[in-house]
Amino acid sequence: MTIYKRIIQMLGKDHIQYGIYSSKIIEGNTSLAAMSVGADRKSPSLRYKGDKRMPNEDALLLYDDHRFVLHAIADAHFGHSSSHQLIQGLASSLPNTLPSNIDELKRFLRSIRHPPMSCASRTTLMISIFDRKRMEGFGISIGDSSQFLVSQMVRRLNPHTHRYISPRQLSSLDVHEDETFVFEGNPDSLLVSCSDGVDECHYRAPEKSIRPKHQ
Repeated sequence: MTIYKRIIQMLGKDHIQYGIYSSKIIEGNTSLAAMSVGADRKSPSLRYKGDKRMPNEDALLLYDDHRFVLHAIADAHFGHSSSHQLIQGLASSLPNTLPSNIDELKRFLRSIRHPPMSCASRTTLMISIFDRKRMEGFGISIGDSSQFLVSQMVRRLNPHTHRYISPRQLSSLDVHEDETFVFEGNPDSLLVSCSDGVDECHYRAPEKSIRPKHQ
């Protein structure tokens, strides 16, 4: 397994082999990222893909400097470009000092934009920053990707919405008040982020998918 110092970026276009998953780890075993297209070559979700030859439209970004950790999950629909461009933009623009509050995180997100272009691709985005020293975190949640705090119980931290965004549509990057969240952790908790390919792995039937009781 390749070990990374601080940043891991994974794009769905590089992970389209069914039944296989790839994982990468941050130096010191502090954070791990994994990605897979899944195992079902005939998944009903294929009807919403922009290109059937590119069935994995997810992307992720993981930053970990051992005190602060940033998670970003983007799940595109009708083409992979929106999630891939957004995550690549976030990765290339990571500041020397991470945003320290939600307003700074909003400004950071708005800085990730591409020239306007008509494109069907839209994406979810769940992005959060957690301070291990203070055991406090905050984030932005647009769409239905999720972040969980796992300890003796499993608790979803972020809201779900029915809105999607594109880095090519600047107005879509304006964050609504109900799309933000704050949370507290503890030394024994595990922070887990995922697209709905995990907690809705039985497509359109979350009650038959992986649930908190399966921890």
